[in-house]
Amino acid sequence: MRNSMLTRLEKKELISKEKKDVYVYTARMSRDEYMKDEMERMRKLLKGDVKSMFAALCSIDDLSKEDLEEIDAYWTRKKEDLMNE
Repeated sequence: MRNSMLTRLEKKELISKEKKDVYVYTARMSRDEYMKDEMERMRKLLKGDVKSMFAALCSIDDLSKEDLEEIDAYWTRKKEDLMNE
């Protein structure tokens, strides 16, 4: 079996394959689930240093004003939730 990208994704259980007339590949998780999983891997890589992870995300050069406004709104909601606990 060739070690194609689809084969590697299937081994990681990110996609499933079904044989019909041709092989049909389907994502096994939503985009949000995948992003959460990747962020958890990043957090482990950084040994829980969330500040470094956040700083790395903020250093991306092509963030738009809208991106920053969304991040700020999320950050504000998160801070309010934590303060109300």
